[in-house]
Amino acid sequence: MLRKIIASRFKKPTGIIGKWAAGVMIKNNRSKYETLIKDLDLRPGDKLLEIGYGPGDGMHLIAEKYPGCIIHGIDFSPLMYK
Repeated sequence: MLRKIIASRFKKPTGIIGKWAAGVMIKNNRSKYETLIKDLDLRPGDKLLEIGYGPGDGMHLIAEKYPGCIIHGIDFSPLMYK
């Protein structure tokens, strides 16, 4: 029961617990994003679509390292959009 409640906060984060979940996602996924971004071998002008971008850490990393890329994303959590 508790596991289901916690998991739901990661699915569509809201409120204070959603903010906490976003922080956990950033901390736990940073190295995975860095590896994935390196493996993508991005070039200026490349277009990316991230579905379910969560707190957007991966999108921010791409924007910092590859400013010539065009990044689009969609997430159904208003908190993550903010």
